[in-house]
Amino acid sequence: TLNAAHIPTLNDVIDELAKHPKKRYRTRKPGDIRQIVVHCSAVDAREPTSPGGLRDVQAYAEHHVTRLDWPGIGYHYIIAPDGTAYKTQANTTVSYHASGANEKSLGVCAIGHFDNYPVPEKQWEAAVKLVRGLMTAYNIPADKVIGHREVPAAKSCPGRKFDMEAFRKELT
Repeated sequence: TLNAAHIPTLNDVIDELAKHPKKRYRTRKPGDIRQIVVHCSAVDAREPTSPGGLRDVQAYAEHHVTRLDWPGIGYHYIIAPDGTAYKTQANTTVSYHASGANEKSLGVCAIGHFDNYPVPEKQWEAAVKLVRGLMTAYNIPADKVIGHREVPAAKSCPGRKFDMEAFRKELT
């Protein structure tokens, strides 16, 4: 499993996030995790609404629960522009983040809209470090780290300026 040694700035906020009053996500065995899907929040947030982006993370959870009627936040991890990383779901949770891949994948979301601007350096570095840790913990090869758009999805997520090929190369 992933621990703080994999990424020192990992903040576990699972218990602080909105959850549906009745609905619950299903769970899976750790061995079922065979893929990592990279997302962007598609919110133009070069500057988060709070230090480290915690309010943004809480807002995404609220949106997923109240607007989308999901059991909880869809992502397992969220990374703020300053490189702060949040654990937002248990890895054994089958959350809703990439239709068709949820059963076997972890969702890692970078706060920002990478159709509009490139990923900030600190955020990119934190994403590489976190995903490398997840790859190690679950024995996932770099070719099983995909962008949401590669699921396939009818969107550009994690954004046209988020180079998945360059990202995968940095993971190896």
